[in-house]
Amino acid sequence: MPHFAATIHNIAAGVNGFTIQAAAKSIEAWEHHLAGHESGTSKTIIRDLVELRQQITAEPIDTHAVKRLVAKLGQETVVLAARAEPAVAQKIRHLGQALIAAVSPTAALRK
Repeated sequence: MPHFAATIHNIAAGVNGFTIQAAAKSIEAWEHHLAGHESGTSKTIIRDLVELRQQITAEPIDTHAVKRLVAKLGQETVVLAARAEPAVAQKIRHLGQALIAAVSPTAALRK
């Protein structure tokens, strides 16, 4: 299973947090992890992760599309957290909040 703490740390670090290749590898790990879940939200997140991975590896990168996807993934992840087992719900919620914060209008000011 991908590590929540490492993913949240890299998201918080922004574009300086990791390379495109490392980001794509992390996204792919989350895709594989979620593939074992049958919820509609999980399936939507997987589709959005695939699209995000394609967007960040494209030349040139469409930053508007990436920001839109990251915000959408953040919202979907928070929804998933509300339905998750208590043992992981808080970690999932923090991940969703980190994604949302990464693309908020004040994100650039915090870096």
